[in-house]
Amino acid sequence: AMPRRAVLSREEDGWRLSRSQISFGGGRVIASGLFGAEASDVELAMADMPLSLADVLVPDLGFGGTASGLVQFRKPRGQVPTGDARLQVKGLTRSGLVLTSRPIDLALAGRLSTSTFEARAVMRDGGAASGRVQARITGMPATGTLGERLRGGALMGQLRYAGPADAIWRLVALEEFDLTGPVTIAADVTGSIPAPRMAGTMQSDGLRLQSALTGTDITGIVARGRFSGSRLDVASFTGRTANGGQVIGSGSFDLSRLGERAPALDLRISARNAQVLQRSDMAATVTGPVRIVSDGLTGTIAGRLRLDSARWTLGRASAYAELPDIRVREINRRADMAPPRRPRATWSYLIDAEGQNRIAVRGLGLDSEWSANIRLRGTTRAPTIVGRADLVRGGYDFAGKRFDLTRGRITFVGESPPDP
Repeated sequence: AMPRRAVLSREEDGWRLSRSQISFGGGRVIASGLFGAEASDVELAMADMPLSLADVLVPDLGFGGTASGLVQFRKPRGQVPTGDARLQVKGLTRSGLVLTSRPIDLALAGRLSTSTFEARAVMRDGGAASGRVQARITGMPATGTLGERLRGGALMGQLRYAGPADAIWRLVALEEFDLTGPVTIAADVTGSIPAPRMAGTMQSDGLRLQSALTGTDITGIVARGRFSGSRLDVASFTGRTANGGQVIGSGSFDLSRLGERAPALDLRISARNAQVLQRSDMAATVTGPVRIVSDGLTGTIAGRLRLDSARWTLGRASAYAELPDIRVREINRRADMAPPRRPRATWSYLIDAEGQNRIAVRGLGLDSEWSANIRLRGTTRAPTIVGRADLVRGGYDFAGKRFDLTRGRITFVGESPPDP
């Protein structure tokens, strides 16, 4: 909405906007200046502007919160742009298909000169300062887009943070695994934006790792890590699952190319009587090695496990139907509509498991205990099972009568959904 009309005047380098107010989503911005392809000189004064407006320009950002402050941007004809920004962001979050990050407040100041970019920010959680970030990029190339020039400069930066892990973890939009609890980070950064070189430490004594994909819930995680190059190497971590089982392990997170993908990860875990799978159609408590690998786009959960106990519920799975890809050209689209969200990435299973007993198979009239030697394959959207299970004991209800089972075998042939 505009309280009064905007006045645009044509000039040689573009259009000049007189001081005008635009209201959107409960916020407002007062804009003025020159807008042109070859030259620009713009000033924006914002008050409580919703950050969700950014989704109109870039899909899947998912930012929430409001921004207030002053932004100035200047680009004389034939020269590189310069600018200043002083912003106060309240309730900054990032939402995905499953998770929304913990809101934080951010005070940000930045300056862009012809060859240098400087930025400083202070993060607050619940009114208390939880971290600060400062960065400086020098030696920026004289040609290219602003993004290319920033990526081509030499980076120096610092991060100091002591607060909730989910406030930072969920901002990078890695939804398959959620990390909560207190964390302390001290890191110095050099190199460049595409290839950062980091040095510093990370530590925590009370993290919680959860996964909506597998139902995994590991609490009381004690972790120690060190930043090296573009990686965070976690030398060791320990934690407990909901049934009292234990996990120990190590791993790494690759933080390069964060603008293009989520962090790549490689976790090696040793489980001891740990409940690592807890879904509505299946659950498993296991002992053995597990490895979780992701390139930041997709991933694989692999392991060679002994099944201490497990549960499989027949008739719960439903076939995953891939929607047809129809070529569509949309016309007369509203300018303030966000682009469609990309579908959630799929992960793959690569798990071999064997158990002598305590594997419960229920559903469709069956209530029984089995031994099994199976291979879990497929994806999180369409899991498949190959192998067999042999009856230990059980019964079958049919037409109001119960039959005791004395011998039985279930063979899984790799269909999705599993159809033994």
